[in-house]
Amino acid sequence: MKLFRKDYQSERDFMRQSYIRWRGQAWFLWTYGIITTILVIIASLYITTLVDFIIRVVGPYIVAMMSLIQTGVAQWPDFGDMINMTMTVFHPKNLLTILFRLTLVTGSVLFISLLWLEKRYVLKIVYDWFQLYRDQTRNTNRFAEVREVDETYKRFLTAIRTTKGHQGNQCCTLRAILLSSL
Repeated sequence: MKLFRKDYQSERDFMRQSYIRWRGQAWFLWTYGIITTILVIIASLYITTLVDFIIRVVGPYIVAMMSLIQTGVAQWPDFGDMINMTMTVFHPKNLLTILFRLTLVTGSVLFISLLWLEKRYVLKIVYDWFQLYRDQTRNTNRFAEVREVDETYKRFLTAIRTTKGHQGNQCCTLRAILLSSL
């Protein structure tokens, strides 16, 4: 018989020992949201730095190519300077320097990447966890009143006798009540 019905006690013990239940707690959701928001800000700053770096690297090569096409002579950027710039720009201590050299393009990239990552990895997950794991026992801790039962169910003495009422109303019979109590 245990195979065909849910084992309430084992499920309850699993939820007590599992850390999954933390996902519905407010302190866990706030902690996750704050830590993930910090990581999202860092990721969006690196994305913006990468876009800025690509613009700064590709720009001199495009100018050299245009010079080569127009005059036949090109001054290619020094590759060693590009490597030094790469090491300087992507060093973690220089991460916030992108905020001082934002252009319209890099500012847009920063704003869009920040919003998208925040929605994808913070707001959506926190909302889903709140809906799935929150305490759902609120407003269910009372029994129905007799008036509410009478409004929902129509009661009549025998199943044979017809009753007044609209079609589709739920009804319970005295016979069904008596049989269920045996």
